[in-house]
Amino acid sequence: MPRLGRIDLAILGVALPDSRRRLAATVRALQPRFILPSHQDDFFIPFDRGFTFGKMTNFPDVLRIRAREELPGRLILLDYFRPWTLR
Repeated sequence: MPRLGRIDLAILGVALPDSRRRLAATVRALQPRFILPSHQDDFFIPFDRGFTFGKMTNFPDVLRIRAREELPGRLILLDYFRPWTLR
């Protein structure tokens, strides 16, 4: 992959096992300052029931990969069970 310049935020899908297998290589190629794992919610549950993690989501695995591979960038894990305030 050609160098794209400075990457501040990489929003990377990690819900599926194959996405997690590619995580280390993708982060190394992009060299982002921040990594935001995405696609962790269950899209098949009605929105009015609140947030529910997808059945294949595995954030402990994302944390293990990041630690084992000593990946660059700060990992952002949002708390989906509390209200957010944007300022």
